[in-house]
Amino acid sequence: MQAVVALLALQLGWGVFLFPAAFAKLGWATCLASIAVLAALTCYSGFLFARLFQMTPGAVIFGDIGERAAGSFGRTIVYVVVYTMAASRTIILHQAAAESLSYIFPREQMPTPWHSGAAVLVVMAALVQVRKMSDLSWVFLCGTASQFVAICIVVYELLSFPDRDPVYKAQAVTWDTLLPSVVAFFNVVFAFGGQSAFVEIMSSMTQPSDFPGAVTASTVLITVLYVTIGLVGYRSHGASAASVILFELGHSPRVRFANCCILLQAASQYLANLNLWTHNLLVLLARRHSKGAAAAAAARSSIHSDSDDSDDTSSQQQQGPAGSGSHGAGNVVGKAAGKVTGKVVVSGKAGTGLRALNTPQHQTASTRVGGSASAKAGKSFQSIAGAITSAKAERDSSPSVPVGGGGGGGGAGGQASLHTTPKADSRAAHTPSQWFGISLFVLSYSYVVSSGFPYFSSLVSLFTSSTFLVCAYVLPAWFSLRLLGKRMSWQERLLLRALIPACLALSVVGLYGSIQSLIRDIARHPMWGSATWSDVRLYEAHVYGVEDDDKLP
Repeated sequence: MQAVVALLALQLGWGVFLFPAAFAKLGWATCLASIAVLAALTCYSGFLFARLFQMTPGAVIFGDIGERAAGSFGRTIVYVVVYTMAASRTIILHQAAAESLSYIFPREQMPTPWHSGAAVLVVMAALVQVRKMSDLSWVFLCGTASQFVAICIVVYELLSFPDRDPVYKAQAVTWDTLLPSVVAFFNVVFAFGGQSAFVEIMSSMTQPSDFPGAVTASTVLITVLYVTIGLVGYRSHGASAASVILFELGHSPRVRFANCCILLQAASQYLANLNLWTHNLLVLLARRHSKGAAAAAAARSSIHSDSDDSDDTSSQQQQGPAGSGSHGAGNVVGKAAGKVTGKVVVSGKAGTGLRALNTPQHQTASTRVGGSASAKAGKSFQSIAGAITSAKAERDSSPSVPVGGGGGGGGAGGQASLHTTPKADSRAAHTPSQWFGISLFVLSYSYVVSSGFPYFSSLVSLFTSSTFLVCAYVLPAWFSLRLLGKRMSWQERLLLRALIPACLALSVVGLYGSIQSLIRDIARHPMWGSATWSDVRLYEAHVYGVEDDDKLP
């Protein structure tokens, strides 16, 4: 049950309000078929990830499975895809929060995307300075609860106040033009995301074998919800349903309260992703700096040991115990200095050198406390949202910054000793100024992109087509073929081999269609002026051909 709640908090977001437009752009039969296929693939991905997790003992992040299946190349591919998703998700969530804020105001008082986006930036810049996710669990609880309140209000408004052309008839298939259909399809794909965090959730469960059932249960629930919202919205608005259905329901007090609810939900998701992405960027920068410093130390120690070769043997033996005081890193890194790349550093005599251990087993040991805390916190819905997100943040950056210098290395008599850095990548390892600077950088690019290109559907489609299908289906299929091999039936292997090129082809088509749609949006109605979010929605409706010119601002 805890995993189901965590998955619902992860998957259920703004995507639910895009389904009426998806039904209008694809047709009810095409959209239902797309939902059914994606729901089945999502359930299957739960089983696939569970088997991959079982084949990778000690895995705590998706990158561990990638490394087990394809070495450092596999881990790198996973990191590139996951970090690209993290960078783009903050843009989408900044726009969601800014647009929700704008629709709280009456039509004549609505702020521009730049003004509402700036307000979101200021508030988030203050809230994200609270680094511990557990301290923000109440925000995540309120955000998810408010989402269900907003959904209930939307369903009531759609059923009570339909706004549909009386002569319009529901269409089973409406692929009249490519661009709106491609955007609508990838909006549906976006709503079934979340696979990038599957491994993190499993590693925090006491019974990871229950994960496939949890994915199936959550997928069934969100599928029923998506179909309900989509069909009700399509029946109520017909072909005029464009983009986010909530923003087409007017400005009544009920609707404005619903906008307050999804503002809270969007802000809570934005805060969690902002905290995660800030932490990961700081870790990446620290690791890069540490590797450079370690390489310089290794070079210096190598020169040191070369000069020691000219001394006699007795002189070298005298330097062994005292080397840490006179030579610093010289006692840690010997003549055959090793790499400094992991968490656990083994140091001993000068001749034994240095090696780093960066195995999933060591990573599991370093995150065991977080996993245990996440499991305990899962006793309440409030704690799950914060614990899962916090665990993901800590594990996505598992290889910690290595210890530099000699310090107390070597040990008496040159015996090997372990030096661990269990908190080197924790949020406490970053100074307040570093955290503020990087978080402000993330907020700034998210603000500029989301305010300069306030086309939610096109942006969602663009980011989804470039990363989601690859992360959710292509990489798991590839890793399964390498790790599971003949443990799978030939039918399943055939399915995975067909799934990889199919998803890649869809991604290419979606990326092309999304870019063209975004270019068309910018050419038709550039938003660098003083237009409001309501103006954006009217322009989008005009682009889709469902509004009259005299209704445009």
